[in-house]
Amino acid sequence: MRLHPSSLTADFGSPASGGGACTGAREIGSTICDRLFGGETLSEICRDAAMPDTPTVMRWLAQHPKFLDEYVFTCRLLAEDRAAARRRLRVAIRHWVADRLIGENEALNRKEVS
Repeated sequence: MRLHPSSLTADFGSPASGGGACTGAREIGSTICDRLFGGETLSEICRDAAMPDTPTVMRWLAQHPKFLDEYVFTCRLLAEDRAAARRRLRVAIRHWVADRLIGENEALNRKEVS
């Protein structure tokens, strides 16, 4: 079963006390991670008028360890997905090349027999 970034509880809390999080910021942080997981870049997300700008997100990442954890978790999932996609593509290319080589080899064998 694949985990989704929003499965983490993102209680950012205040930087100094570790508690008393702003629910709105917590929801926005989770939305950012969800949208990243959905394929958008951070730049695209931050251009949305309903989202904070990039410097604000960077500041949140520096000040709120739980948001940073969720963000890093999301980025790792994306990296794993991309690595798996690259592996599948390499296998598909090898199969395609093998099919072509087998076809050429069979054609050459037929010419030799005739």
